[in-house]
Amino acid sequence: MNNPKEKLKYLLEQEGRGAAKKLAEYLGVPRNYISRWANDEKYNFPYEYINEISSFFKIDPSYFLSDSSQLTKYLPLIGSASCGVPTNHFYSDLGEYEMIPVPAELYREGRYYVKADGDSMLPKIRPGDLIMCDKEAYIENGNIVHYTLNDEESGIKKVVMDENGKPVMFVPLNDKYKPIIVKPDDKVRMAKCIKITTDL
Repeated sequence: MNNPKEKLKYLLEQEGRGAAKKLAEYLGVPRNYISRWANDEKYNFPYEYINEISSFFKIDPSYFLSDSSQLTKYLPLIGSASCGVPTNHFYSDLGEYEMIPVPAELYREGRYYVKADGDSMLPKIRPGDLIMCDKEAYIENGNIVHYTLNDEESGIKKVVMDENGKPVMFVPLNDKYKPIIVKPDDKVRMAKCIKITTDL
């Protein structure tokens, strides 16, 4: 699959139903242009839109220009998360972030990276490790999560939940540190930590 038209067709198929319409709206072109570019041999791949198309699919434009069919996507590195004494490490859903390349099969909407800061999760997580988190993944009691408390404090800990599935405590792996107790009126957000990579 070295032809850029074939690659565009593949990306549209991967995005699922309605992708062509969404791409057309994103580019500000008629819907039938997308079908022409992907399927009709009479029409060339629209290189003048390569940056916009790549941005829509969250990929590097080089994917269309190279001979390789290996698809790389990008996840945002949204900041640091405390693996030590709780601090005001904070992340927002908005903003411009450094983007980390990942194989396409690891890319999902709702996934992102944070950088571990501190030693409360040793030996499993070291300072500087990059942690892939998934906001859509199902969280079970005892999972390691990236959490925020009251939109002020951000950390990585093991979650303890009550019988209703509500978090009551965030527990470090390093016994030098004490658990963080969640009060009933605390605002909590969590994403499951699913992959650890070392920042070399």
